[in-house]
Amino acid sequence: MFNFNTALAVASLTALTGAAPNYVPANNTEIPTIFKPATLIPFLHMEQLTSFPTNVTTIEGITARYPNLGGTVSGALEGSIVDIGSAYELLPTAGEGVYSFYTNTFTINTTDALLHMDARATIQYGNNALHGFGTVTFSTDSPKYLSLNWGSYVAEFEANFNSGTGSIDVFELKYTGKKDGTETPALVKPEEA
Repeated sequence: MFNFNTALAVASLTALTGAAPNYVPANNTEIPTIFKPATLIPFLHMEQLTSFPTNVTTIEGITARYPNLGGTVSGALEGSIVDIGSAYELLPTAGEGVYSFYTNTFTINTTDALLHMDARATIQYGNNALHGFGTVTFSTDSPKYLSLNWGSYVAEFEANFNSGTGSIDVFELKYTGKKDGTETPALVKPEEA
């Protein structure tokens, strides 16, 4: 994810597809929503180590696979990223070499358990760097960390090309209620219903 050199990909895909129109979202205050915005709680900070990718050109675009080479995890969990597995990335032709879709399963060693963290993200490239937002899920059978399996998490990350490292911040989403103050039935404890 963090050492991908897209200069050739950007040049070739831009020449093939031309410029893409910009999407302008509606004013957020005009969107009728039921729920208050969720709160983001800082959960983890990760420093990932990686290496250069193996790239393959496909009909959908350029794909890349590159190894997880370790790293550190701090915050609600302390541990290390195990140097196993790899990321998969697709730079679709419609993304003009500026956007990609990223998937990775990290194995985190907390010294008392192994956790799997699946990350899916959309990445934007520019100025020999990348930035992305995505979703994160955890899976473990460790009783100590079992509640992580049911949580909701998002991530933001960045890296500079050819650095071999990337910074990842994971945030837990917390429910803040409905705008009208009514209860959400699925979240009411059975003894209170």
